[in-house]
Amino acid sequence: MASTFGGLNICSAGLYSSQTKLYTANVNIANAAVKGYSSQTVEQSCGYTTSVQNGVVVSSVNADALTVSQEQSAYLNQRYWNEMPDLGEWETKSASLAQMETILDELEE
Repeated sequence: MASTFGGLNICSAGLYSSQTKLYTANVNIANAAVKGYSSQTVEQSCGYTTSVQNGVVVSSVNADALTVSQEQSAYLNQRYWNEMPDLGEWETKSASLAQMETILDELEE
C-alpha cells in the first residue's frame, strides 16, 4: 500500500514547479516593453523516484523545474556583435564633428 504522503509530495513538487513557471511568466509580462529584454523560459523534466515501503516497491513521477534560461536568437546576437564596432566608430566620429562645429562657431563670432 502506498503512503498517503507520497501523493502529497508529488502534488507539492508539481505545484512548486508550476509556481516557478508562473513567476517566470510574470517577469516576462512585466518586462515586455523593456527595450532589449529577452524572455525567459523554464526547463522542466520528470523525475522518477522509487522507494521500498513495507516490502512494496513504490515508484512515482515528480515534475521538476531544472533551469530558467533566456530565449535568444543566435542570428540576432551575431548581427548585433558584428555591428557594434561600426556603431562605436560612427559615434566617435559624430562626437568629434560636434566638437569641431562648436569650435568653428566660436571662431565665427
